[in-house]
Parts: sequence; structure tokens; C-alpha cells
Amino acid sequence: MNIDSPSAVCRNIFCSGPPLRIPEEDVYTLHKHPPPDIQQWALARGLLYEDCARAMRSVCNAAAPINQRLPPEVLMRVFACISPKGMGDIKLMHVCRSWRAILGETSEFWVDMLSLPKVWDIPDLLEAILHLSSSRPLALRAASPDVYSSKFMIPHLCRIIDLAIASTNTEFRQFYRLLREGHLSNLERLRLIYLGGTNSDPPVFEEEAEKCADACLPRLRRLELSPNFVDDHLVVASITSLSVLARNHGLTWLSNEAIPSPQALLRALSRCASQLTSLHFDHSTLPHEGWVSPEHCSRVDLPALLELSVDAFPSPVESFLSAITIPPSSSLSIRCGRYVHLLTLRDILCDHSGVASPDEFHASLEYSTLEMRTLNSGRELLNLKLRTSSTRSQTIPELVARILNQTHTITTATLRCERDVGMSQEEARSALDVFPHLARLTVVYSPATTFGPAARRPFKDGLVFVSALACTSSTADTDTVACPALEALTITGLGREAFLDPEALADELALVLGRRRAVVGCALGALTLEIDLRADPYYSYEGDAELAEKFQSAFFTRLEDFVDSFSVISC
Repeated sequence: MNIDSPSAVCRNIFCSGPPLRIPEEDVYTLHKHPPPDIQQWALARGLLYEDCARAMRSVCNAAAPINQRLPPEVLMRVFACISPKGMGDIKLMHVCRSWRAILGETSEFWVDMLSLPKVWDIPDLLEAILHLSSSRPLALRAASPDVYSSKFMIPHLCRIIDLAIASTNTEFRQFYRLLREGHLSNLERLRLIYLGGTNSDPPVFEEEAEKCADACLPRLRRLELSPNFVDDHLVVASITSLSVLARNHGLTWLSNEAIPSPQALLRALSRCASQLTSLHFDHSTLPHEGWVSPEHCSRVDLPALLELSVDAFPSPVESFLSAITIPPSSSLSIRCGRYVHLLTLRDILCDHSGVASPDEFHASLEYSTLEMRTLNSGRELLNLKLRTSSTRSQTIPELVARILNQTHTITTATLRCERDVGMSQEEARSALDVFPHLARLTVVYSPATTFGPAARRPFKDGLVFVSALACTSSTADTDTVACPALEALTITGLGREAFLDPEALADELALVLGRRRAVVGCALGALTLEIDLRADPYYSYEGDAELAEKFQSAFFTRLEDFVDSFSVISC
């Protein structure tokens, strides 16, 4: 039979809409046949369906031996653990009546079915799945706000505890009416993304609507909003976590706006200040303009805050931190995407433990970024990441001095120098001078990746921070060195040249430690070297006893008078 495009009349007969839904291939097969042949085909197809239906009447399908081995309770547990991947998973109900009955009572399976986007395109199917999901709590993601206004959906709104919606101005007004009517009273987490609309400004709500927000969302704890929605009509007093989302963050790819004004942000924070424990601002969502100096406004006190994360330019960050008060023990993370000027955290957060009294300090120095972390008892208090300019080697000591209080008592520091930092010994010395109580120092380098003596660089040009430990001060009446309380020094990430030519490294370390001993009057307590030999893919140094003996002899003979304890770790 030749298959041609069906005529319009034939297509109208077979595809006129519900309830007739004949498969497309059958339409192509039958469109040239006369009505008597079509009737015979329909009768034969009906008999086939009846045979299938009779086969489905069996209580247990003999083709599924699992039915003879597992009780219904176990099968129900198995179905509850299945996460549907597509609409075709409904075929599990077609195995037999036993499976159909068990699956119909497994509400976990149907709750997971609601996460499939296609379910929300078929209202009848959505209504049936909501009924099968029983009274279990719902976490809904992919759906238009219009769906929640449907008559069959409204009785189930009280079951929603986690909801994510992307809406325009008009859709949001409809959704907000549902909030005001109390249908979402059990909501614990709300993610609301602003998609704009005919009017670029976000919707404005009357005063009585804002006052009823607390009563409408009494259990709301986590709130994630586009910047346009940050105001006191949604930031209710019960929330403990607030996140302001930028574009390229999930559904927020259409939004590229900052919070309308600092006043809107501070007004929203005032409503939830007493219980807020987590506060997060995505990239460039803080207001850029309109901040009032701290002398002319009262700070918003956030006494319960445990975590604060900010990603913005330095100027809005400084203005925001000056407008709030956070506990000294809170964890603070700051990321600045562009170098503008140095943050003066020491003046803004003078009482914060991450600035005033940390006991551990970490810094990572790269070509374009500077990351600094301070810890206390293993807990991170401050994480600062800045994009630096080409002259950053001159700004590192100044930045360290601007962040940490002069009275800090840091005893442990880690400096990661993955790449050539381009610093002089004087600049490195000024950076180390801010750690007068330092007892343990770890300097991390990247292992060498070049082979051959021609490409090898003298160690004195690479171990800038190590060499700076021997620099003496020229302004004091007596000679002093950086980190006078240093007891243990660890150098990691040394490459293969440190193993092949140990004399050069040993001579440099002996020179540094000898100068320190002459000034301090005692030897270094412990020195640990970690050498990475994985950078050489052409040769394995394991079992090379002669080379290992040469290495040990070079270091022990040169350093035995300057170090009490010496160890070498190779990997």
C-alpha cells in the first residue's frame, strides 16, 4: 500500500480531537480505504484490545516471577524507591492488577511523578496524580503560576512545603492573591523568580497586603528571590534563610537587576532580623547607589546571623557591611569580581573574630586573584576573594594590613604560591610582619613541570616568602626578623629539581635559617619538605638508593646546626 499524505476529510474523521485519538500511522494506513474496510479494521482492533484487557484481569502476571517471591509490602517499598524518569513509567500499572493496586497506594511514586514537566501540560492527568499522591507534602518546581489557581489544584495547595515559580508581573499578582487567601500556609521554602512583563518595574502592593504577609506564610523558613522582589511584602518575620539570586542562576537567566534601593533591602532585613541565620547575595545584586553614611542612619542588627555571603563590587560591599551589625562569630564570605580598591574590613568589622582574633590564616596568591581565609578552632570565619590588578604584588602586604587588626594573635598561616607572584623580599617581609605571633608557617608551591637544567630557575628567585624570613629590619635599633616566634616551617609542592639538585635548595635554606639563628639566637624547631616527583613522566625515582642518599646527605650536613627536627616527604 502506498502511503500518501491523508486528505483533509480523512484527517478530520480520525483526528477531530478527543475522544477520538487514532495513532498517526493508522491514519496514514487507512486514509485511502473505503468505509467498509475501515469498519473491519476497527472491529479487529477492538478484539485485540479485548484480549489484552482479559490478560490484564489476572491478579498476578506469570511473566513477572517477582510476584511469587515478594509480599505486597516489599513491592510497595520498591515502588516507593523508584524515581520516575518519564511518563512511560506509568506502564508499571499495566503489568497486572496486583501491581496496579499496589502502585495506586504508593503515594511516594506519584509525588515524584509531579516533578515531570509533561504532567503539568495535561490537566486531567495532573488531577489524577494529585489524588494518587494522597496527603503527602509536595515539593513543586516546574509549573506556571496559572496552574495553582485551578479549581482542582486549590485543595492541594496546603500540602506544598517547597515551591519554585518563575512569573511575570501579571502572573505574580495572581499568585500573590493565593498567598493572601492563606492557601499556602504550610509553605516552608519559596523560590520566586521575576521574569519581567509589560512594565519593567516590579509590582507594588498596598499596605494592608504587606501587613498580612506574616499571617499568610507562618511556616516559611527559606526564601530565594530575584532582586526585584526584595521588599517587606514577601520577607516575612519567620524566615531564617534569605538568598537574593542573580541571572544565570537556575531560572534567573532573564533577570539582570540589582535590589531596587538600599532602603528596600534594609527594610526587608528589619522584618526578619531576629531569626535570620543565613544571608546570601548573588553576583551584583546589592544596590550600587543610594547608600546613606552610617552617621545618618541606624544599623540593622542581625543577632542570630551565622552565615553571610556577598558577591559584589567593593564599594557596595563596604556600604552594606557598614549598614548592618553581625555577631563576631558569624561566618563571612566576600567575593569581588573586579578590582577597584582595597576593602577596609579592619575598620568596618573591628569586632568580628575573623578580623580581630583568628588563630589561623590562609592566603592563595595567583596571577589575577587573591583569596584570604581566617579560621578559629577549625571554623572558617572569613573568606575573601578579590580580583587583583597587574600591580597586585605591591597591594598584597597593604591588603593584609587593612583586613587584620594589628592586635590579632594568629599562630598558624598557610601561603599558597601556585604561580610566580612577582614579589620582592622586602614586599614579602612586609606581608609577614603582620604575623608577630606566628608559630607555624606553611608555604605551598606548584611542582615544577619543566625538565632540564636550562629551564631550571634558581631557588632564591622562587622561595620568596622563605627567603623573607631571613630579612632583617633596618629601622629598629636592634636587628629583627619576620615572624620571630616561628617554631615550625613546612614547604610543600617542591618539584623534581629539588630532588635532582638538592645542593642548591639546601644551600638556600641553610642561608635563610643561619641568618635567622644569628638574630633570634636559637635553631628552628621543625622543618618539613614535601617534594612532588609526579611532574616527571619519564622516570620513576622509587628505589634509586644512590640519589636518595645524596639527597639526605646534602640536607642533613647543611641544616643539622639550624634545625632541631628535619623531615622529607616525597609523593
